[in-house]
Amino acid sequence: MVFFPSVMAVCRVAVRLDVRLLSRCTLSTVSSHERNPMTVEELNGKLNKLMGTPPGYRQFPPDRSHLDEELAESQDSLPIRCMKDSYDEVLIPLSTSGTLQDRYTNVMGAVRMGRVMEDMDTFAVWLCQKHISNPKVKSDVTPYTIVTAQVDDISFEYFKPKVWNDMRLTGNVVGAGKTSMEVRVCCESHIAGEWRHFTTAHFTMVARNSTNTKGAFVNKLVPQGPEEEKLHEQAMLRKKNRIQDEQISLDKNPPTHEEQQLIFQKYMKTVHPSFSMNHLDNRKLPENAVWMSSTIHSSEMHPHPQNKNHHNTFFGGTLMRLANELGWLCAFYHATTRPKLAHISKIEFRASVPIESFLKFTAMVAHVEKNFLQVVVICETTDLISKVTMTTNTFYFTFETQSGQREVFPSTYIEALTHVQGVRHFNKYKKVLQQRGLPQPM
Repeated sequence: MVFFPSVMAVCRVAVRLDVRLLSRCTLSTVSSHERNPMTVEELNGKLNKLMGTPPGYRQFPPDRSHLDEELAESQDSLPIRCMKDSYDEVLIPLSTSGTLQDRYTNVMGAVRMGRVMEDMDTFAVWLCQKHISNPKVKSDVTPYTIVTAQVDDISFEYFKPKVWNDMRLTGNVVGAGKTSMEVRVCCESHIAGEWRHFTTAHFTMVARNSTNTKGAFVNKLVPQGPEEEKLHEQAMLRKKNRIQDEQISLDKNPPTHEEQQLIFQKYMKTVHPSFSMNHLDNRKLPENAVWMSSTIHSSEMHPHPQNKNHHNTFFGGTLMRLANELGWLCAFYHATTRPKLAHISKIEFRASVPIESFLKFTAMVAHVEKNFLQVVVICETTDLISKVTMTTNTFYFTFETQSGQREVFPSTYIEALTHVQGVRHFNKYKKVLQQRGLPQPM
Protein backbone atom coordinates (compact mmCIF):
# COMPACT_ATOMS: atom_id res chain seq x y z
CA MET A 1 0.00 0.00 0.00
CA VAL A 2 1.18 3.51 -0.81
CA PHE A 3 0.38 5.88 2.02
CA PHE A 4 -0.94 9.36 1.35
CA PRO A 5 0.94 11.91 3.47
CA SER A 6 -1.12 13.77 6.03
CA VAL A 7 -4.66 13.09 4.88
CA MET A 8 -7.87 13.18 6.45
CA ALA A 9 -10.33 10.71 7.85
CA VAL A 10 -13.29 9.43 10.43
CA CYS A 11 -15.84 7.79 12.67
CA ARG A 12 -16.72 4.17 12.82
CA VAL A 13 -20.06 4.62 14.46
CA ALA A 14 -20.22 0.98 15.46
CA VAL A 15 -18.22 2.25 18.41
CA ARG A 16 -20.74 4.93 19.28
CA LEU A 17 -20.60 3.54 22.81
CA ASP A 18 -17.24 5.19 23.42
CA VAL A 19 -18.71 8.58 22.56
CA ARG A 20 -21.42 8.03 25.16
CA LEU A 21 -18.86 6.84 27.68
CA LEU A 22 -16.67 9.90 27.13
CA SER A 23 -19.15 12.40 25.74
CA ARG A 24 -16.56 15.16 25.72
CA CYS A 25 -13.86 12.89 24.35
CA THR A 26 -11.43 14.00 27.01
CA LEU A 27 -8.88 12.01 28.97
CA SER A 28 -7.42 15.14 30.48
CA THR A 29 -7.91 15.91 34.17
CA VAL A 30 -7.75 19.63 33.33
CA SER A 31 -10.77 21.49 31.96
CA SER A 32 -10.69 23.29 28.62
CA HIS A 33 -10.75 26.71 30.26
CA GLU A 34 -7.77 25.81 32.44
CA ARG A 35 -5.91 24.30 29.51
CA ASN A 36 -6.37 27.35 27.28
CA PRO A 37 -6.31 25.15 24.15
CA MET A 38 -4.38 26.28 21.11
CA THR A 39 -6.22 27.60 18.09
CA VAL A 40 -6.19 25.90 14.71
CA GLU A 41 -3.83 28.62 13.44
CA GLU A 42 -1.42 27.91 16.30
CA LEU A 43 -1.64 24.18 15.53
CA ASN A 44 -0.48 24.75 11.96
CA GLY A 45 2.35 26.97 13.19
CA LYS A 46 3.56 24.32 15.64
CA LEU A 47 3.55 21.64 12.97
CA ASN A 48 5.47 23.89 10.57
CA LYS A 49 8.14 24.39 13.23
CA LEU A 50 8.21 20.73 14.21
CA MET A 51 8.62 19.58 10.61
CA GLY A 52 11.14 22.30 9.75
CA THR A 53 8.88 23.63 6.98
CA PRO A 54 8.19 27.34 7.64
CA PRO A 55 5.59 29.15 5.52
CA GLY A 56 6.67 30.46 2.14
CA TYR A 57 7.22 29.20 -1.38
CA ARG A 58 9.89 26.57 -2.03
CA GLN A 59 10.14 24.61 -5.24
CA PHE A 60 11.58 21.67 -3.31
CA PRO A 61 11.02 20.70 0.34
CA PRO A 62 13.92 21.14 2.80
CA ASP A 63 16.43 18.28 2.99
CA ARG A 64 15.59 16.19 6.07
CA SER A 65 17.65 13.08 5.31
CA HIS A 66 20.24 13.85 8.02
CA LEU A 67 17.53 13.39 10.67
CA ASP A 68 17.29 9.63 10.06
CA GLU A 69 20.19 8.99 12.42
CA GLU A 70 17.91 10.04 15.30
CA LEU A 71 15.33 7.31 14.60
CA ALA A 72 15.04 4.35 16.97
CA GLU A 73 16.60 1.06 15.90
CA SER A 74 13.83 -0.96 17.59
CA GLN A 75 10.53 -0.37 19.31
CA ASP A 76 11.88 -1.75 22.59
CA SER A 77 14.37 1.13 22.79
CA LEU A 78 11.49 3.63 23.08
CA PRO A 79 9.66 4.40 26.35
CA ILE A 80 6.14 3.07 26.83
CA ARG A 81 3.36 5.64 26.49
CA CYS A 82 -0.27 5.90 27.63
CA MET A 83 -3.21 7.73 26.06
CA LYS A 84 -2.97 10.81 28.25
CA ASP A 85 0.51 11.46 26.83
CA SER A 86 -0.93 12.28 23.42
CA TYR A 87 -4.21 13.92 24.50
CA ASP A 88 -4.72 17.48 23.26
CA GLU A 89 -7.37 20.00 22.21
CA VAL A 90 -7.59 22.61 19.48
CA LEU A 91 -10.12 25.42 19.21
CA ILE A 92 -11.68 26.80 16.03
CA PRO A 93 -12.72 30.25 17.38
CA LEU A 94 -15.55 30.98 14.95
CA SER A 95 -17.50 33.18 17.36
CA THR A 96 -14.74 35.80 17.57
CA SER A 97 -13.14 35.66 14.12
CA GLY A 98 -14.86 37.10 11.07
CA THR A 99 -12.00 35.82 8.92
CA LEU A 100 -12.63 32.24 10.06
CA GLN A 101 -16.37 32.64 9.62
CA ASP A 102 -15.84 33.61 5.98
CA ARG A 103 -13.60 30.58 5.50
CA TYR A 104 -15.82 28.01 7.23
CA THR A 105 -19.38 29.08 6.39
CA ASN A 106 -21.69 28.07 3.58
CA VAL A 107 -24.45 30.32 2.20
CA MET A 108 -26.88 29.09 4.87
CA GLY A 109 -24.64 30.00 7.80
CA ALA A 110 -23.76 26.38 8.57
CA VAL A 111 -20.19 25.16 8.98
CA ARG A 112 -18.58 23.63 5.90
CA MET A 113 -17.64 20.19 7.18
CA GLY A 114 -14.97 19.86 4.52
CA ARG A 115 -13.04 22.64 6.25
CA VAL A 116 -13.35 20.90 9.61
CA MET A 117 -12.18 17.62 8.06
CA GLU A 118 -9.02 19.35 6.91
CA ASP A 119 -8.39 20.46 10.49
CA MET A 120 -9.11 17.00 11.88
CA ASP A 121 -6.54 15.54 9.51
CA THR A 122 -3.90 18.02 10.61
CA PHE A 123 -4.77 17.45 14.26
CA ALA A 124 -4.37 13.67 13.88
CA VAL A 125 -0.80 14.20 12.66
CA TRP A 126 -0.07 16.41 15.68
CA LEU A 127 -1.41 13.81 18.12
CA CYS A 128 0.86 11.16 16.60
CA GLN A 129 3.85 13.43 17.03
CA LYS A 130 2.86 13.91 20.68
CA HIS A 131 2.65 10.15 21.21
CA ILE A 132 6.18 9.60 19.91
CA SER A 133 8.87 10.07 22.55
CA ASN A 134 12.39 9.30 21.36
CA PRO A 135 15.39 10.06 23.65
CA LYS A 136 17.67 10.14 20.60
CA VAL A 137 15.95 13.24 19.17
CA LYS A 138 17.94 16.29 20.27
CA SER A 139 16.79 19.00 17.85
CA ASP A 140 13.49 20.87 17.61
CA VAL A 141 12.81 19.28 14.20
CA THR A 142 11.31 15.80 14.24
CA PRO A 143 12.80 12.99 12.14
CA TYR A 144 9.35 11.40 11.85
CA THR A 145 6.98 11.79 8.91
CA ILE A 146 3.37 10.95 9.76
CA VAL A 147 1.12 9.75 6.94
CA THR A 148 -2.49 8.57 6.89
CA ALA A 149 -3.17 5.06 5.63
CA GLN A 150 -6.96 5.13 5.97
CA VAL A 151 -9.91 6.67 7.75
CA ASP A 152 -12.73 4.61 9.23
CA ASP A 153 -16.38 5.32 8.44
CA ILE A 154 -17.72 8.69 9.65
CA SER A 155 -21.28 9.43 10.68
CA PHE A 156 -22.67 12.75 11.79
CA GLU A 157 -25.25 13.88 14.34
CA TYR A 158 -28.51 15.28 13.01
CA PHE A 159 -27.91 18.93 13.90
CA LYS A 160 -25.87 21.28 11.71
CA PRO A 161 -23.16 23.32 13.48
CA LYS A 162 -23.56 27.06 12.89
CA VAL A 163 -20.66 29.28 11.95
CA TRP A 164 -21.16 31.69 14.87
CA ASN A 165 -20.50 28.86 17.39
CA ASP A 166 -16.95 27.84 18.28
CA MET A 167 -15.86 24.31 17.40
CA ARG A 168 -13.39 22.15 19.27
CA LEU A 169 -11.32 19.12 18.32
CA THR A 170 -10.11 16.76 21.03
CA GLY A 171 -8.30 13.48 20.69
CA ASN A 172 -5.45 11.10 21.39
CA VAL A 173 -3.73 7.95 20.16
CA VAL A 174 -5.81 4.90 21.18
CA GLY A 175 -3.74 2.10 19.63
CA ALA A 176 -0.19 1.54 18.43
CA GLY A 177 1.62 -1.15 16.46
CA LYS A 178 5.30 -1.17 15.55
CA THR A 179 5.03 1.66 13.02
CA SER A 180 1.31 2.44 12.97
CA MET A 181 -1.07 4.30 15.27
CA GLU A 182 -4.83 4.67 15.53
CA VAL A 183 -5.93 8.19 16.41
CA ARG A 184 -9.33 9.17 17.75
CA VAL A 185 -10.48 12.73 17.00
CA CYS A 186 -13.77 14.16 18.29
CA CYS A 187 -15.44 17.25 16.86
CA GLU A 188 -17.78 19.34 19.02
CA SER A 189 -19.79 22.53 18.62
CA HIS A 190 -20.29 25.04 21.45
CA ILE A 191 -24.05 25.54 21.74
CA ALA A 192 -25.87 27.34 24.58
CA GLY A 193 -22.83 27.21 26.83
CA GLU A 194 -22.16 23.49 26.35
CA TRP A 195 -19.93 21.42 24.06
CA ARG A 196 -22.15 19.20 21.90
CA HIS A 197 -20.69 16.18 20.10
CA PHE A 198 -21.02 16.25 16.29
CA THR A 199 -18.75 13.49 14.95
CA THR A 200 -15.83 11.26 15.88
CA ALA A 201 -13.11 10.14 13.47
CA HIS A 202 -10.63 7.28 13.67
CA PHE A 203 -7.46 7.63 11.60
CA THR A 204 -4.97 4.87 10.90
CA MET A 205 -1.64 6.70 10.77
CA VAL A 206 1.81 5.37 9.88
CA ALA A 207 5.18 6.72 11.02
CA ARG A 208 7.80 7.00 8.28
CA ASN A 209 11.39 8.18 8.25
CA SER A 210 12.40 11.77 7.52
CA THR A 211 12.26 11.30 3.74
CA ASN A 212 9.05 9.22 3.74
CA THR A 213 10.81 6.22 2.17
CA LYS A 214 10.45 3.56 4.89
CA GLY A 215 8.70 2.90 8.18
CA ALA A 216 9.87 4.15 11.58
CA PHE A 217 9.30 2.54 14.98
CA VAL A 218 6.90 4.24 17.39
CA ASN A 219 6.34 3.84 21.13
CA LYS A 220 4.24 1.01 22.48
CA LEU A 221 0.95 2.08 24.05
CA VAL A 222 -0.18 0.55 27.36
CA PRO A 223 -3.62 1.76 28.54
CA GLN A 224 -3.91 2.95 32.12
CA GLY A 225 -7.24 2.98 33.93
CA PRO A 226 -10.71 1.76 32.86
CA GLU A 227 -11.35 4.55 30.34
CA GLU A 228 -8.13 3.95 28.43
CA GLU A 229 -8.62 0.18 28.56
CA LYS A 230 -12.11 0.56 27.06
CA LEU A 231 -10.85 2.78 24.25
CA HIS A 232 -7.97 0.39 23.56
CA GLU A 233 -10.32 -2.62 23.38
CA GLN A 234 -12.49 -0.78 20.86
CA ALA A 235 -9.41 0.08 18.80
CA MET A 236 -8.45 -3.60 18.65
CA LEU A 237 -12.01 -4.48 17.60
CA ARG A 238 -11.90 -1.92 14.80
CA LYS A 239 -8.61 -3.38 13.62
CA LYS A 240 -10.25 -6.81 13.35
CA ASN A 241 -13.34 -5.39 11.61
CA ARG A 242 -11.23 -3.68 8.94
CA ILE A 243 -10.32 -7.08 7.54
CA GLN A 244 -14.02 -8.00 7.27
CA ASP A 245 -14.82 -4.63 5.69
CA GLU A 246 -12.59 -5.47 2.74
CA GLN A 247 -15.33 -7.85 1.57
CA ILE A 248 -17.44 -4.84 0.61
CA SER A 249 -15.10 -4.16 -2.32
CA LEU A 250 -15.89 -5.72 -5.69
CA ASP A 251 -12.14 -6.25 -6.14
CA LYS A 252 -12.22 -8.73 -3.26
CA ASN A 253 -15.79 -10.00 -3.53
CA PRO A 254 -17.56 -10.21 -6.94
CA PRO A 255 -21.36 -9.75 -7.14
CA THR A 256 -23.25 -12.42 -5.24
CA HIS A 257 -26.18 -14.36 -6.70
CA GLU A 258 -28.60 -11.94 -5.07
CA GLU A 259 -26.70 -8.96 -6.49
CA GLN A 260 -26.70 -10.50 -9.96
CA GLN A 261 -30.45 -10.89 -9.62
CA LEU A 262 -30.66 -7.21 -8.66
CA ILE A 263 -28.79 -6.22 -11.84
CA PHE A 264 -31.09 -8.43 -13.94
CA GLN A 265 -34.24 -7.04 -12.35
CA LYS A 266 -33.03 -3.48 -12.93
CA TYR A 267 -32.39 -4.31 -16.57
CA MET A 268 -35.75 -6.00 -17.11
CA LYS A 269 -37.58 -2.91 -15.85
CA THR A 270 -36.14 -0.92 -18.77
CA VAL A 271 -36.69 -3.26 -21.75
CA HIS A 272 -39.64 -3.63 -24.09
CA PRO A 273 -42.55 -5.49 -22.46
CA SER A 274 -42.47 -8.23 -25.10
CA PHE A 275 -38.74 -8.81 -24.40
CA SER A 276 -37.31 -10.35 -27.53
CA MET A 277 -33.81 -10.30 -28.97
CA ASN A 278 -34.98 -7.57 -31.34
CA HIS A 279 -35.77 -5.24 -28.45
CA LEU A 280 -32.70 -5.61 -26.22
CA ASP A 281 -31.44 -2.15 -27.07
CA ASN A 282 -34.87 -0.54 -27.04
CA ARG A 283 -34.77 0.48 -23.38
CA LYS A 284 -37.09 2.88 -21.62
CA LEU A 285 -36.98 4.25 -18.10
CA PRO A 286 -39.84 3.63 -15.68
CA GLU A 287 -41.67 6.64 -14.28
CA ASN A 288 -39.82 8.81 -11.76
CA ALA A 289 -36.43 7.37 -12.74
CA VAL A 290 -33.25 8.52 -14.48
CA TRP A 291 -30.17 6.89 -15.96
CA MET A 292 -27.17 6.88 -13.67
CA SER A 293 -25.10 8.50 -16.40
CA SER A 294 -27.35 11.58 -16.33
CA THR A 295 -26.36 12.25 -12.70
CA ILE A 296 -22.64 12.60 -13.46
CA HIS A 297 -20.87 15.82 -12.48
CA SER A 298 -17.14 16.47 -12.64
CA SER A 299 -14.53 19.08 -11.84
CA GLU A 300 -10.84 19.46 -12.68
CA MET A 301 -8.06 21.51 -11.13
CA HIS A 302 -4.34 22.16 -11.28
CA PRO A 303 -3.05 22.10 -7.68
CA HIS A 304 -1.03 25.06 -6.43
CA PRO A 305 1.52 25.37 -3.59
CA GLN A 306 -1.21 26.49 -1.18
CA ASN A 307 -2.66 22.95 -1.51
CA LYS A 308 0.54 21.18 -0.40
CA ASN A 309 1.31 19.45 2.88
CA HIS A 310 4.63 19.27 4.74
CA HIS A 311 5.89 16.71 2.22
CA ASN A 312 5.26 18.86 -0.85
CA THR A 313 2.39 16.71 -2.12
CA PHE A 314 -1.33 17.50 -2.28
CA PHE A 315 -2.86 17.81 1.20
CA GLY A 316 -5.25 14.90 1.70
CA GLY A 317 -7.64 16.88 3.89
CA THR A 318 -8.23 19.23 0.97
CA LEU A 319 -8.68 16.23 -1.31
CA MET A 320 -11.46 15.01 0.93
CA ARG A 321 -13.08 18.43 1.15
CA LEU A 322 -13.19 18.79 -2.64
CA ALA A 323 -14.66 15.31 -3.06
CA ASN A 324 -17.26 16.00 -0.39
CA GLU A 325 -18.32 19.30 -1.95
CA LEU A 326 -18.67 17.81 -5.45
CA GLY A 327 -20.61 14.87 -3.98
CA TRP A 328 -22.97 17.30 -2.25
CA LEU A 329 -23.49 19.19 -5.52
CA CYS A 330 -24.24 15.92 -7.34
CA ALA A 331 -26.80 14.98 -4.67
CA PHE A 332 -28.36 18.47 -4.78
CA TYR A 333 -28.87 18.34 -8.56
CA HIS A 334 -30.62 14.98 -8.24
CA ALA A 335 -32.71 15.83 -5.19
CA THR A 336 -33.44 19.50 -6.10
CA THR A 337 -33.37 20.22 -2.34
CA ARG A 338 -30.44 20.76 0.02
CA PRO A 339 -29.15 17.31 1.08
CA LYS A 340 -27.55 16.64 4.45
CA LEU A 341 -24.34 14.62 4.72
CA ALA A 342 -25.15 11.60 6.88
CA HIS A 343 -22.22 9.24 6.44
CA ILE A 344 -18.83 8.80 4.77
CA SER A 345 -17.61 5.28 4.08
CA LYS A 346 -14.09 4.11 4.93
CA ILE A 347 -11.41 5.90 2.93
CA GLU A 348 -8.18 4.35 1.71
CA PHE A 349 -5.48 6.39 0.01
CA ARG A 350 -3.85 4.44 -2.79
CA ALA A 351 -1.27 6.95 -3.91
CA SER A 352 0.01 10.43 -3.15
CA VAL A 353 -0.89 13.27 -5.51
CA PRO A 354 2.07 15.36 -6.75
CA ILE A 355 1.51 19.11 -6.61
CA GLU A 356 2.57 19.40 -10.25
CA SER A 357 -0.20 17.07 -11.51
CA PHE A 358 -3.79 17.57 -12.67
CA LEU A 359 -6.71 16.43 -10.51
CA LYS A 360 -10.13 15.30 -11.72
CA PHE A 361 -13.16 14.48 -9.58
CA THR A 362 -16.17 12.63 -11.03
CA ALA A 363 -19.38 12.18 -9.02
CA MET A 364 -22.41 9.97 -9.73
CA VAL A 365 -25.55 8.90 -7.86
CA ALA A 366 -24.99 5.16 -7.46
CA HIS A 367 -28.06 4.19 -5.45
CA VAL A 368 -31.31 5.70 -4.17
CA GLU A 369 -33.32 4.28 -1.29
CA LYS A 370 -36.26 6.16 0.16
CA ASN A 371 -34.95 9.66 0.96
CA PHE A 372 -31.27 8.67 0.92
CA LEU A 373 -28.76 9.06 -1.90
CA GLN A 374 -25.54 7.08 -2.19
CA VAL A 375 -23.03 9.14 -4.17
CA VAL A 376 -19.68 7.88 -5.44
CA VAL A 377 -16.84 10.33 -6.19
CA ILE A 378 -13.76 9.11 -8.05
CA CYS A 379 -10.51 11.08 -7.79
CA GLU A 380 -7.94 10.74 -10.58
CA THR A 381 -4.52 12.32 -11.03
CA THR A 382 -2.74 12.87 -14.34
CA ASP A 383 1.03 13.24 -14.60
CA LEU A 384 1.91 16.35 -16.62
CA ILE A 385 4.88 14.73 -18.39
CA SER A 386 3.83 11.14 -19.04
CA LYS A 387 0.09 12.00 -19.28
CA VAL A 388 -0.60 8.79 -17.34
CA THR A 389 -3.84 8.88 -15.35
CA MET A 390 -4.45 6.83 -12.21
CA THR A 391 -7.20 6.61 -9.60
CA THR A 392 -6.06 7.70 -6.14
CA ASN A 393 -9.33 7.53 -4.21
CA THR A 394 -12.93 6.41 -4.45
CA PHE A 395 -15.26 8.14 -1.97
CA TYR A 396 -18.76 6.98 -0.98
CA PHE A 397 -21.02 9.60 0.60
CA THR A 398 -24.50 9.01 2.02
CA PHE A 399 -26.81 12.03 1.83
CA GLU A 400 -30.23 12.42 3.42
CA THR A 401 -33.01 14.48 1.83
CA GLN A 402 -36.42 15.64 3.00
CA SER A 403 -38.46 13.35 0.75
CA GLY A 404 -38.23 10.32 -1.53
CA GLN A 405 -36.12 10.63 -4.66
CA ARG A 406 -36.06 9.42 -8.26
CA GLU A 407 -34.67 5.94 -8.72
CA VAL A 408 -31.47 5.53 -10.76
CA PHE A 409 -30.90 2.82 -13.38
CA PRO A 410 -27.60 1.63 -14.88
CA SER A 411 -27.30 1.66 -18.66
CA THR A 412 -23.97 -0.23 -18.87
CA TYR A 413 -22.44 -3.13 -16.98
CA ILE A 414 -19.81 -0.92 -15.32
CA GLU A 415 -22.64 1.29 -14.06
CA ALA A 416 -24.42 -1.82 -12.80
CA LEU A 417 -21.32 -2.76 -10.80
CA THR A 418 -21.15 0.80 -9.46
CA HIS A 419 -24.77 0.44 -8.40
CA VAL A 420 -24.00 -2.83 -6.58
CA GLN A 421 -21.11 -1.18 -4.79
CA GLY A 422 -23.38 1.70 -3.80
CA VAL A 423 -25.97 -0.73 -2.40
CA ARG A 424 -23.28 -2.44 -0.33
CA HIS A 425 -22.14 0.83 1.19
CA PHE A 426 -25.70 1.90 1.95
CA ASN A 427 -26.48 -1.46 3.59
CA LYS A 428 -23.43 -0.93 5.76
CA TYR A 429 -24.78 2.49 6.75
CA LYS A 430 -28.07 0.87 7.75
CA LYS A 431 -26.14 -1.51 10.02
CA VAL A 432 -24.48 1.53 11.56
CA LEU A 433 -27.90 3.03 12.32
CA GLN A 434 -28.97 -0.26 13.89
CA GLN A 435 -25.86 -0.38 16.07
CA ARG A 436 -26.54 3.17 17.24
CA GLY A 437 -30.14 2.29 18.08
CA LEU A 438 -31.47 4.72 15.46
CA PRO A 439 -34.45 4.11 13.12
CA GLN A 440 -33.86 2.62 9.69
CA PRO A 441 -34.62 4.64 6.49
CA MET A 442 -38.37 4.69 6.00
